[in-house]
Amino acid sequence: MGVFYLGYWLGTQQAVKIYVEVPHVIHRDVLVSNLSTNQDNIQDNIQLQGHVSRRQTYEKDFGNGLVFQLIPNDNGWNIEIIPAGVQNANDYGFASIATPPFHGPTPLQIEGWSFANASDTNETTRDFFFVLNKQDANITADTVQQLMSGKTSDFSPGVPLGQGELNIQNMKLGNLASKSQAWIESMDFSVSSKMSRKK
Repeated sequence: MGVFYLGYWLGTQQAVKIYVEVPHVIHRDVLVSNLSTNQDNIQDNIQLQGHVSRRQTYEKDFGNGLVFQLIPNDNGWNIEIIPAGVQNANDYGFASIATPPFHGPTPLQIEGWSFANASDTNETTRDFFFVLNKQDANITADTVQQLMSGKTSDFSPGVPLGQGELNIQNMKLGNLASKSQAWIESMDFSVSSKMSRKK
């Protein structure tokens, strides 16, 4: 078992880190497109694709010294971005600190209950943001804290943010019995990202 950092729960005054234990089952897949580099030496237009089964962790190089992860929970996965080379993600959560909303269900959650109605086809896409380094994560965390405490109404951390999109295909749901919470048995997915300037 390993402990992974899933992000921040933000109350009225301070951010509280959230951790969860997950099995050490890691599935790695391949990067399927070439990377391009812009004038600031930041890799852009990154794409990857993969397949995960229930309780399986996925991680893959995401360019710019970052790693894309799908971290499993009982009902599906959480999207996260962490620095490459980090063995324990306790102190990092580059997507969870940059993707609003910062409480309740978020776009980073991919869980069976949100797909139980087969007509919810719009739920097959997840859009998310992420910072590029720990310093920017700390700046963004301060901005989020100010937002949640009412000191500002604008989420503008003033640091470069990456923008990602995850698309889900061939999802299989499980535990569909009445009055039960559905989970995801398996899914195929593709992820693309682009880098923005200061937000």
